[in-house]
Amino acid sequence: MKNSTLTLCLWTCLAASFSPATAASDSTRVVSIPVHANAYARGTNERRALNPTDGTGRWTNPNTVYSIYFNVRGDGLLQLALQGCSDGETPHALRVTMSVNGTTTSEREYLYDKKDPRADTLALESLALPPPAPGHAGNTVRVDLQARGDLSGPAYFRFPALLAWGEAADGGINFVPPANAHFGRRGPSVHFRPDLPAGNMEYFYSEVFVPDGQDVIGSYFMCNGFGEGYAGIQVNSERERRVLFSVWSAYRTDNPSLMGKYAPRLTRVNNQPGQRERFTYTKFGGEGSGGQSFLRYPWQAGKIYRMLTRVRPHPRQDKFPGSSLYKAWFHDGEEWIFIAEWRRVELDAADNNGRPPAPRWYTGAYHFLENFNPAAGNVARLGTWDNQWFISKDGEYFEPTAFTFTNDATAGAGHRVDYSGGVIPPGEPLSGALFLKMGGYFTDNVPARTRFAKPARGQRPVLDLDALNAMGTDDPAIDPVLDEGERY
Repeated sequence: MKNSTLTLCLWTCLAASFSPATAASDSTRVVSIPVHANAYARGTNERRALNPTDGTGRWTNPNTVYSIYFNVRGDGLLQLALQGCSDGETPHALRVTMSVNGTTTSEREYLYDKKDPRADTLALESLALPPPAPGHAGNTVRVDLQARGDLSGPAYFRFPALLAWGEAADGGINFVPPANAHFGRRGPSVHFRPDLPAGNMEYFYSEVFVPDGQDVIGSYFMCNGFGEGYAGIQVNSERERRVLFSVWSAYRTDNPSLMGKYAPRLTRVNNQPGQRERFTYTKFGGEGSGGQSFLRYPWQAGKIYRMLTRVRPHPRQDKFPGSSLYKAWFHDGEEWIFIAEWRRVELDAADNNGRPPAPRWYTGAYHFLENFNPAAGNVARLGTWDNQWFISKDGEYFEPTAFTFTNDATAGAGHRVDYSGGVIPPGEPLSGALFLKMGGYFTDNVPARTRFAKPARGQRPVLDLDALNAMGTDDPAIDPVLDEGERY
């Protein structure tokens, strides 16, 4: 079969140019949902099928389906129409399947030969939406588009927007705008933040468990966050998984080349026999910038893993004034694996949002769950976190039991409503653990800033901190990255 192209245009709909003749109410409000920012491709390679940067895509396979998702907060009749056009002189066939909360409500084929992508529309069947279920943020609507018949034309369809109006639309619609297409298609990230004990905390310990089937590609189950970075486990591809430890630069920029002398520098690296060459140490950018260290490790769903992180002022403040040290370990179920230690140089207050250039103890502890793959934001994933402990600079252990649930700007702006978290109730597996869930367009969410109390486990971890800290090399003869001043 010859190639043909479906171009999902980036343009924002000129709603004023569309006057629905079949509106179910007196409402004249037409909501324009940009297709490229709210659609996912099935049955083909995502990078070829849908480009969220410019909205172009290739429809070369009749099995390819574009699924458009959005959330409707109101109930009643919802009218829908595709804004766009069909290239070529011969009418083309398009199968449109619509579903509400996962249940198919209609499936119909249309013949379409319009020419103006900005003004022409294809009216679809209307939907009758029920009142949202108690505790739910609305109804999830999905519109599937699938080409039928001959795909030999140069451009099969161009649909920049899906238009919605009617009584249900008047209640409000949650969708991703073009300006937030990248993060919006990924879905909202979710977090839990424990109350920090009084005094200077130096270590944070936690345990993470990913249930079977929840290890979706693009997931980051972040275990131990702190004010200047984070450590956790990722699903990078079908063949690769990572244990990641990152520290942000004190210099606020998304461009790692601008970190300059303020870049966090790797001060100690893994010297365990047969392990060191498995680690990667690099810089990152795009969402802040900093130093990154990771181990490619085939962690598995259905197993409990442990993480330990350490934050403290550099003991040689005479040589490294205002510097802090950040260190992380990962337990694979059999042994502790040292990941890396980073030294971060703090900035003068004028360059650091007013914060004084003082060294840090452990602040801002948190867990998070995110999806970093925009192609998989329509898939839900869930993780659990448990048995958290802080260790003070004096060696005292504190088990936090009070946590605050938060989410990101995508959720805060109302672009997505599929975010949740809480404590697993009694009688269920892992009862008493925290859980975080995001993605997949579910609607039973949890408001940001909700407070949760989890039961104390009283299972203080057995940690030989002297042996763990001895895993890092402090010999410049072994590690040329170090200099004499880093020995302590």
